[in-house]
Amino acid sequence: MAGPMGGGARGGMHGRSAERPKNFKKTVRRLITEFKPLVAPLSVVAFFVILATVLTILSPIYLREIMNRLSDVNNNIYIDFMEQPGFIHIHWSELLRDFGVIMGFYVVAALLNWIADFIIVKISADYAYGLRKDVKEKLDRLPLAFFDKQTYGEILSRGTNDVDTISRSMQQIILQIISGITMFIGVLIAMFVTSWELALVAIAILPLSIVFTAGIAIFSQKEFKTYHTKLGKLESLVEENFGGYKVIKLFNRQEDQTKRFVEINDVMRQADHKAQFFSGFIFPTLRFVNNIGFVGVCVVGGLLNDLGSIIAFLMFLQMFQQPFLQVGQISNIIQSTVAAAERIFAVLDEEALAGGEAPVVRAVDSEDNIQGEIVFDHVAFSYNEEQKLIEDMNLHVHPGDAIAIVGPTGAGKTTIVNLIMRFYEIQHGGIYLDGKNIRD
Repeated sequence: MAGPMGGGARGGMHGRSAERPKNFKKTVRRLITEFKPLVAPLSVVAFFVILATVLTILSPIYLREIMNRLSDVNNNIYIDFMEQPGFIHIHWSELLRDFGVIMGFYVVAALLNWIADFIIVKISADYAYGLRKDVKEKLDRLPLAFFDKQTYGEILSRGTNDVDTISRSMQQIILQIISGITMFIGVLIAMFVTSWELALVAIAILPLSIVFTAGIAIFSQKEFKTYHTKLGKLESLVEENFGGYKVIKLFNRQEDQTKRFVEINDVMRQADHKAQFFSGFIFPTLRFVNNIGFVGVCVVGGLLNDLGSIIAFLMFLQMFQQPFLQVGQISNIIQSTVAAAERIFAVLDEEALAGGEAPVVRAVDSEDNIQGEIVFDHVAFSYNEEQKLIEDMNLHVHPGDAIAIVGPTGAGKTTIVNLIMRFYEIQHGGIYLDGKNIRD
């Protein structure tokens, strides 16, 4: 029993916890499931965002009609060419009326987006409140074994930083996803309705946008995961160093702790640099692709002699690239949010202590009559299944006995006390206090 019972087993479990594999798709599906109770308010947000996006898409179509009327000498309802050369008569009322319609589209769209922002902020705050509550309640029911596997800094990071990450990013992600999908589909339809020839030119650059966006996101995802993993370890190290400052000074371990801090901080620096670089690389790349589309539209539109369609398509191309630019803007936010969600879900999925299984009448309800008889009856316990620790242990401590448990570090002295306190659940046998099983 004196061999591997102590810190070695717990250290091994901690190592496996740090290496727990992460699943991006699974976490995203679970996050979506988390929002099922919020379908009603999110539907309202989606309605306002979609309506605002549709109004924005209608503006270039309306502007195309205005420009075609202005460029049509024979059917120009805004300008009358006078008989005297060089003199024209402008119908300002009609011109301002039609341009006013376009301005009205933009004003109403901005108002609808503001309302959607207002609603999503409330949803975000309520979701973060519920998530913090769930984490707190879960931590209250977790066994000591969980806290042995995790440092206090890492636990604090999950309950504070990770929840804040999800809360702050949820608003931007939801709004941009809804508007991006609506914008992409709406602009695609509007382009073909306006001019199928120019629409084909605009679509020709779509594969390049998709390839660049998806490829860069894959590279940055890995670095964001590394960054968040090391962030928890760094916070744990700092918390432990300040909490055990006197011990570190007493044993002259300052250089060792400083070295650990520098190593973790350096990995974080490199991961953050790579993640931000890859995410930021999306913008110039997509703008380059977008400029190619501008040139193609101008060339084909000039051949078709359609000024109104050229102007409309220049605006359409800006809108058409917007969803991909939004992916570039929120790709790092999505990666950070998914990484934070994985860490929170890992806590929420931990097996909690069972409660309320035994009738209350069997429990010891008063300290007055406790005699202090402790019995280990064929007890078997291991921190993990791969490494056996206690097997068939029997011990009888009579009331009034004074027993010393001695042995080297790792012999299991603390483990025995923790089992008596029921900080860990034994696998077989029973531990009794005055004939009452401590499970009761």
